[in-house]
Amino acid sequence: MKFKFYLFVIFFLLNCMFSGDLKNPIEIKARSNLNSYRSSGSFPYLDRACMHFASLDHTKGLIECKLEKGFYFIKTKNYDKAKKELLSGIDFSFVTETNDFLSSFYYGIGLVEFYKENYKNSLIHLEKALEKTTDEGERLEILSFRGFLYSKQGLYSQSKEDLLKSKISSNPKIQSKSLIVLAEIEKKEKNWKQSESYALEASRIDRENSYSNLLLYDYEFLRDLYKQMGDTKKETLYKEKLKILKDVLNSNQK
Repeated sequence: MKFKFYLFVIFFLLNCMFSGDLKNPIEIKARSNLNSYRSSGSFPYLDRACMHFASLDHTKGLIECKLEKGFYFIKTKNYDKAKKELLSGIDFSFVTETNDFLSSFYYGIGLVEFYKENYKNSLIHLEKALEKTTDEGERLEILSFRGFLYSKQGLYSQSKEDLLKSKISSNPKIQSKSLIVLAEIEKKEKNWKQSESYALEASRIDRENSYSNLLLYDYEFLRDLYKQMGDTKKETLYKEKLKILKDVLNSNQK
């Protein structure tokens, strides 16, 4: 009986080894630290994950680290460091023939160039990201951002083309951001009712998902829109909504 049990254990372990289910303990630590970083945003977790992946010469893990570091530096507005990490990630991806994250690296550089006000370079990298992506969610996110960038440049036709596609995203934040930019464009073109429709839909999504900062912008936009439309009743309504929301947010911060 014991002999059969030992045979079973040996067979199970061999099967795990060949199937890849039995991971190196250092890789398990690396993945754990990476997941902790993604849930907490604490950079030391990411640093430790990268250190563990480097000790294993783990190609995919190192590429993920470069991507995460790039977007971390974008979030903290350290754009030169972000660009360095993202460009390094693209080079490493080509050298190791690992294309899984190329679209995200190009998207990240597109964001960096935008924040540095290099809009032409931003569009070039967003186009590359769209060429490389195979993920529909990421494609719609990139389209939403490119639509916003087009609107900043006054290219309203191209902007609307992208945003009308991205507003069907399953991600409510992408939906909302796409809709409010569409509302801004229609407002500039004096299509008041269409602008109102987009802005009301954006505010509904932001209210339902508790996106407070986005909702603040929605209410400010609607207040100003109704003022331009000469609808004093609705303008007053959104002034009151805006005041209530600000009071709530201020009280939550105390």
